[in-house]
Amino acid sequence: MTRHLLDTVTVPVITAFTAGGDPDPGGTTTLLDHLAGHGIDTIMVFGSNGEGVAVDTQDVGGYTRQIAARWRRVAGPTAAVLVAVTGPSTVLTVRRAEAALSGADALVVSPPYYFRHSEDELFDHFRRIDELGLAWVAYNIPRYTGNPISPALAGRLAGLDGWVGIKDSGGDLDLLAAFAAHTMAVPRFRVSQGTESALVAGLRTGATGITPGLANLAPGACRALFDAVARGDLAEADGIQSGLNRLASIHAIRPGIAATKAAL
Repeated sequence: MTRHLLDTVTVPVITAFTAGGDPDPGGTTTLLDHLAGHGIDTIMVFGSNGEGVAVDTQDVGGYTRQIAARWRRVAGPTAAVLVAVTGPSTVLTVRRAEAALSGADALVVSPPYYFRHSEDELFDHFRRIDELGLAWVAYNIPRYTGNPISPALAGRLAGLDGWVGIKDSGGDLDLLAAFAAHTMAVPRFRVSQGTESALVAGLRTGATGITPGLANLAPGACRALFDAVARGDLAEADGIQSGLNRLASIHAIRPGIAATKAAL
């Protein structure tokens, strides 16, 4: 792959489950084909939209390998698979990461959730992931983890060899800009905007990619928005953003993944 992993539209794909609650890779076949047909080449498995924290560690490896194999067949030579592996502790996060290694092009790692941690503890958490030897992306989503990634912590992470960027879903454009400033000092580093209502704003602020959950429903629109910003057509990009904002009103009926799955 010649481009950076995050310089694109990354779709945080939903996870299909059997009636008994087990992850079902075959249940996403139609969705993966649809995404590839709309010019998507990068997916993230087990993110927030993928309900990753609801999947047992023992199921991570097999599901990842099957999804990755299907995606690479349908999405072509630039296909990439990111796998979110966050658990409530560093030990469980590392175990999930180890399970995902055989199918992932990169790992996506949030701070541990539920308990609050110091900056030193968070740095050590990410350092343990870095020791696995695969590229990884930090995932800032403090409303779920309770542990935000600060610009100071990001500066320390820049010294870890495998760190290639941040997916930021915090919703703070000033913070996103601070993260984006690291791209000047660390050539391998990029930022992907995950806040769906500010995709254009994020790209204009310094993000080089987007990771919208709405891309499960409207992959063509998300791709068109990204391409419009890239060529400088901000009027078109703003128009697409308005349409996506209207689509996001499904979450006023039922917030989160339930509405997305119902729409699918």
